[in-house]
Amino acid sequence: MIKKVVFVFETSLLENVYERFGHSYFTDAGYQVEYWSVAQIVMPGKDEDSNSIGKNISSFKELKKEIDKNSISVIYMLILGHDSFESNKIRYCIWRKGRRYCDFYRNPTLQTVYKISGIYAEKCNYGIHGYKEKIKNRLSVRKICNRYYQRKISPIYNFISTKSITNINNRLREQENRNVYLQTSDYEEAINVTSEKSDDIIVFIDQAMTHHREYSLFNIDNPYYGQEEKYYRELTDLFDHVEALYNKKVVIAAHPVSSYTGEEFDHRLIYYGETAKLIKNAALVITHTSTALNFAIIYKVPFLLVSTDELLVKPSFAYDYQVLECFWGLKVLNISRDEYKALLRQYIYLYNKEKYDEFFELCIKSKGSLEGPFFQNVVKCIDYNMELL
Repeated sequence: MIKKVVFVFETSLLENVYERFGHSYFTDAGYQVEYWSVAQIVMPGKDEDSNSIGKNISSFKELKKEIDKNSISVIYMLILGHDSFESNKIRYCIWRKGRRYCDFYRNPTLQTVYKISGIYAEKCNYGIHGYKEKIKNRLSVRKICNRYYQRKISPIYNFISTKSITNINNRLREQENRNVYLQTSDYEEAINVTSEKSDDIIVFIDQAMTHHREYSLFNIDNPYYGQEEKYYRELTDLFDHVEALYNKKVVIAAHPVSSYTGEEFDHRLIYYGETAKLIKNAALVITHTSTALNFAIIYKVPFLLVSTDELLVKPSFAYDYQVLECFWGLKVLNISRDEYKALLRQYIYLYNKEKYDEFFELCIKSKGSLEGPFFQNVVKCIDYNMELL
């Protein structure tokens, strides 16, 4: 019997997909691996990403044809949105064809697990306006169909990073016997940093705010279009003040999609692919809304959340900041306003064991989750299911 898995993503795929989704674990276990992008199904009308690897599938008709080409023993690994209409229709399509699939819920954020005013922050996945539209169309045809798909779909496993995801998803609660809880990739990366902990530097977690590829992929307005110089000027001004306060240098943990000359950050040191190691050696972490803040929580490092006028007027960013402020009980520092310089210390969030432990349980690693690399455990589960055929 051919051992084969097909990863199905709702976004375009870059080369780092092989490393991020355990390619070597599957190939070492004798599996063939394919990668499909259904971005054009999930986001109709989106232009195809010329840098995307793998197979791009643009319609449900094409998806069904590709499924028919594969043996019934193939297992589909779905990296999709939680319960959107398109995502559940894809699940239903695979299930209806008599094929087996697994769902993945990795690296949760506060936006997907934390409540604000009694409403789950999952609404942030749709943006503020999209969420209002979702509520407006609660009884639409799409909504009714989505409920039907939810009742029918049946994965062989739900691979979940933390139990907080199950708490906000009715379907996952109903399928508890199929849920497998695994540690997040951030936790795996953090425990594999072998250097001794120190506090020699200050780390800025870059998010490629002026040029992130997701702006074009998801039709998001670039908050800094035509204002790139202003953004970097405000950041470097902040860095100057923080360096004077701590008597330590700021270094840049660059976003993997970024490409810098060095001038942007006034020639401060820029590192790629070393975020966990840098944060382990940090006295302070500075970020906007990056999920790499997880490393600061794991290593118990104080942090400073910063915004700008441009970010605060964008609904998705504003909501992210609202979630962070509500959970941590802090105020985000707006570096577009000069008055912050006299109040800088008041915005730094110092280590708080109770809150850091709460965040760790919510977003990094739940009690009782399986030890060992995420995809090593996934392969073990898939192997077990193959033996049952």
